[in-house]
Amino acid sequence: MPLIQLRTYTLKTPSLAAAYAQRWKPTMASIAKLNIKTRGVYLGETNPKQVVAVVEFKDGDDPDTKVGEYANSPAFNDDLGEIDLSSDFEGVEARVLRPLGFVEGNNMASKLARALRVTKKPEQYATMTPSQAIVAFEPGPAHKGGANWEMTDIKVPSELGDGELLVEMVASGICHTDIALTDPNKGQSFPMVAGHEGSGYVKAVGPNVKKDVKPGDPVLLSFDSCGSCKECHEKRPAYCDTFIPMNLYGESDVFKHGADEKQSIGAKFFGHSSFAKLSVVKESTVLPARDLVKSEEELMLFAPLGCGIQTGAGAILNLVKPGVEDTVMVCGLGGVGLSAIMGARIAGCKRIVAVDKVQERIDLAKDVFGATHGLNTSDLTDLTAAMKEISGGRGPNVVIETTGFPLVLEASYYAVDTRGAFVQVGGPADPHYRFSLDVVQHLFRGIKLWGCVEGDSFPGEFIPELIKYYREGRLPVDKMVRYYQAEDFKKALHDMHTGETIKPVLVWR
Repeated sequence: MPLIQLRTYTLKTPSLAAAYAQRWKPTMASIAKLNIKTRGVYLGETNPKQVVAVVEFKDGDDPDTKVGEYANSPAFNDDLGEIDLSSDFEGVEARVLRPLGFVEGNNMASKLARALRVTKKPEQYATMTPSQAIVAFEPGPAHKGGANWEMTDIKVPSELGDGELLVEMVASGICHTDIALTDPNKGQSFPMVAGHEGSGYVKAVGPNVKKDVKPGDPVLLSFDSCGSCKECHEKRPAYCDTFIPMNLYGESDVFKHGADEKQSIGAKFFGHSSFAKLSVVKESTVLPARDLVKSEEELMLFAPLGCGIQTGAGAILNLVKPGVEDTVMVCGLGGVGLSAIMGARIAGCKRIVAVDKVQERIDLAKDVFGATHGLNTSDLTDLTAAMKEISGGRGPNVVIETTGFPLVLEASYYAVDTRGAFVQVGGPADPHYRFSLDVVQHLFRGIKLWGCVEGDSFPGEFIPELIKYYREGRLPVDKMVRYYQAEDFKKALHDMHTGETIKPVLVWR
């Protein structure tokens, strides 16, 4: 009887961030029956949620056989149930691909419906195309961000599945998320290819692709979403029921190592893994750019629009939508923060306060990106009082917090004016951090407290809007971007860490 690889996982924390950071442990099981169990899953005292897993079925002998994805949902502290493979799936291979997400309620059919798709085992592909990628390998004991990245020869499958495209990258933005999610203990299966801001040209189009793209077309890339859940139907794909697994983890067996085809390399990070010169890209992440870009130089420049820039600008323009009489404070002046500054200027806000500990960043925010005031947090004894004072005395109407640093986060929340809005954009460096909230004060101040992912954006509409602002001179993204050849990614990382570069963009051509 053939064997299958079964990946199981155990979650033992009430923290969602820590929950999805638990590692998947490979084991072996018989193909006749497959049991997937979870233990101690607990994500809320009164509202335990369900954990979802997907099992993929492949025919080991016939490469043309369709692949089924079996999904099931456990009740709290229960198992996923027993899958009897001996009848419908006799003689196939199966493996658990990923958890689909944490989903409330029992009506799973609409949320988990996944069409069958034709695929082949990677070793059975008729052809594999040599390419290169920045591959993240298993981090070492003295890991520093990005230290496990290596430019590596890879082989890319030339045959595509349903809804997939082959894209040759022109440019890839580096974001802190790429670094954070290739650190130890973040749940990744290594080796894998990160990168989630990208642009390039279509080389091939797989079956059943619905978007209007053909080989040779330029495309911009953004994040992945299922397209079928409530949030996706309401054009809020950043809150897709399956956003976390589809974007933060991708799939663990997409490429092959160039020197050893037995070594699989994970990809489809955020649906596309733009740190590969040639990548298999999911249609859901693709924005056709034939009518959006005027040159290859623009295609390079617009690569970061798909995450960092739309995140900052969108927090202002899509979520808060402040008016001309509002005071906006932005904490943290990296690519996301400066994009929020530009968004506030586009909105016409009368006072825009740039907050950082680096004076050069504050000066840049004022001189180039539209800030009217700046606050250096170095050596301040009462940060909340200083934030209120520079915002006119009452505090800002809107705070966009991008640092995730507890001292700045809490000080800026308590600086918000009555009936103002506090928007958390940056995740904390420590996933175990808990925000301390005075509920009584919160109640009587009437503060709106928002979390914001990807700028609350619908990329197919918002990215063209950002390009329009750029052409009008209101979104000078060219002033924050610095280009590096892809093989110089280590220098790009260094310059990003030291603050010399705001938004490094790797060029593959």
